[in-house]
Amino acid sequence: LHRGVALEALHDSADSFPQPRCHPETREKMLDYLWEFATDAERRDKVLWLHGPAGAGKSAIMWSLCERLQDAGRLCAAFFFKRGHSTRGNARALFSTIAYRLALRVPWLKGPISRAVENDPSLVSSIPRIQFQQLILGPCRAHTDQAPAIIIIDGLDECEGQQIQQEILHILSSYQHHNSVRILVASRPEAHISEIISNAAAYQAFNVEQSFDDVRRYLVDEFARIYRGHSRTMKNVLTPWPSHEELETLVHKSSGHFIYASTVIKFVDDPNFRPTKHLGIIVGNLTDSEYDTPFGALDELHTQILSTAPRNTQLVNILCAIAYFPYRFSPCDIDQLLELEPGDTDLALRSLHSLVKLEWRHGDRIRWHHASFGDFLCNPIRAGKFYVGKLASRMDLA
Repeated sequence: LHRGVALEALHDSADSFPQPRCHPETREKMLDYLWEFATDAERRDKVLWLHGPAGAGKSAIMWSLCERLQDAGRLCAAFFFKRGHSTRGNARALFSTIAYRLALRVPWLKGPISRAVENDPSLVSSIPRIQFQQLILGPCRAHTDQAPAIIIIDGLDECEGQQIQQEILHILSSYQHHNSVRILVASRPEAHISEIISNAAAYQAFNVEQSFDDVRRYLVDEFARIYRGHSRTMKNVLTPWPSHEELETLVHKSSGHFIYASTVIKFVDDPNFRPTKHLGIIVGNLTDSEYDTPFGALDELHTQILSTAPRNTQLVNILCAIAYFPYRFSPCDIDQLLELEPGDTDLALRSLHSLVKLEWRHGDRIRWHHASFGDFLCNPIRAGKFYVGKLASRMDLA
């Protein structure tokens, strides 16, 4: 079985170190809920889908949950996908890796899993459905008197191939009547994934909600650490630093998600520059012409997502309309505005569910998941070919 395992995908693999984790005293209610779902043997729900937009902190939450479960001796197996990776970027080793970990971590599963491989060595290279049934579900079903085996799968949307992602979701939902396994899956809310979840009774959907209070706590703690760590350059800086107004500006820009806040901290904490100068760049008090862009990691994420969308030229025009008329247009409105075929805007935005969402309660108005995404689109240096420019220069609205 070992020859079919992706060791790099394990949560404690050196390949995945250091993994992001939740900041102390943040996401506590969410982690408590996930813990309860995973460990409560009486629950009727068997599979939980944790979803949230790009940068919402899903991997940090799942990694922190792994730590908590492992410390309590309850974690059985985890697989962390990574886009483009030779072994973590596809599903070929997903279930063999999970089975391998179950055999090592759960004493009562080692025998049944080992015998399954001995009886049929080809299982190591079988299709995912057969691997799941023979290496995981079968052995677990034989021990219904034991606590459920807990399996965590993170970053499903980073697995190569949308059809494979959907197939995995179908496979995981196939055991819903058995109480021997608990599975938690995390991904972005991509349309093809949401479609499967909404039609599968086995799944409980759980959204990574915005948390402005948690982001504020994180920023306060991290800025205090930076202040202490840069004592020589910060000794004449008055406290509180940052000011209340600067702090609240950053909290607002984060949209309640950690990706913006963590990128800010990385930039301000650069040992080669004064923290006050880098903070000034971000909040707009200083020119940034002589500094590197503070949001390189965030920009890379945005560019990666946008590059996966078809019809880039049409997409930029659509994003332009949304950026300069926020909350004003529905997809139908944009179709008419840009003289597109009915439904073109919906199709163009279909692959951007992690960045863009519809406000159903407000007449299908379109908005960003993160306020910082609008800043990215309107900055020619950061957005590159996705720069929306001035509306008049992109579209003839006269």
